[in-house]
Amino acid sequence: MIITDEELLQRIEAFLERTDMAPSRFGREAMREPSFIESLRNGRSLSLKNANRVLRFMSEFDSAVPTDGGSTGQTGQSSTAAESASA
Repeated sequence: MIITDEELLQRIEAFLERTDMAPSRFGREAMREPSFIESLRNGRSLSLKNANRVLRFMSEFDSAVPTDGGSTGQTGQSSTAAESASA
């Protein structure tokens, strides 16, 4: 299924709201471009390759978030992973 630019932006906006992720962080992590969301909001169109890259990022992020009610904080990491990373 091919996704439209509008549908992709709607999915991203829902992801940002659900994860409480800043648009600049999303752009940096998904596309290595902090202004990515701003450019999409201003009408930028993505290639299928980049649209799939964004969808894959969101899917992988969701898979990494604990489903047992564990705290993820702002990083999307479980508290155990965050503690290990800072040790």
